[in-house]
Parts: sequence; C-alpha cells; structure tokens
Amino acid sequence: VAKGFQPLPMQLVKDMEQQLIVVTSEGRVLIYNCNSLPVLSKGAGVWLISIPPKARKQGEQVIHAKVFSHKDTVILHSGKRYRKLETKGDFEQYKGERTNRGTLLPQGFRSIQQVEVTNRK
Repeated sequence: VAKGFQPLPMQLVKDMEQQLIVVTSEGRVLIYNCNSLPVLSKGAGVWLISIPPKARKQGEQVIHAKVFSHKDTVILHSGKRYRKLETKGDFEQYKGERTNRGTLLPQGFRSIQQVEVTNRK
C-alpha cells in the first residue's frame, strides 16, 4: 500500500458469481463480478478500479469495497441521506469492467461514509 493510504478490510468471497462494489472518495462507483478478479500469489494487491494519475495526485482513492450477491440490497450512506441499489436496473447503471473508471454518483451522494449490504426481504 502506497504511503498515505490505508488497506481496505478483507472481503470474503463465498461464490465467484458474487459481485463487488467499489466506491472512490470522489463518488465514483463500479460494480463487477468477482470472477474477474485475478488470484495473485504472496498477497499481492490488485487494481479494483481505474483512478487516473492526475486524480490520484489530487487525493482520490478507493474508500469502500464490498462483496454482495444478486439477492442483496446495497445501501450507500452519504451523511443523513442514503441511496438503495436493489433492482437489476439500479446495479446496471454502475456495472463495468474491473479496470474501468466507474460512474459518478448524483450530486448529494458523492461523499459516501458507509456501504451497507443487507439481504433483500
């Protein structure tokens, strides 16, 4: 991990068909299947999302990464507001390839403090 950055908590992947949601400090979100993650030896890290060098210099970094299944609801908490991702359409707007930049969240939701994964009822 580069100087000035913190490692993310480890995530348990029970099934390679699960999906991963990645959120950056600038409010970009990317969702993709866990089966696209390479398995590396010796605990080497992998790129979860593309952050251009200019954005990295300005302090953009990955702040959240959570594993979830198609049966789960993902809740993005931004201050007192939150945004629920429940339906296929909700997830589709943020889906992409692992090395993509991600989609910018709407204004008012770009400062995500917490990503919560719950079972859909």
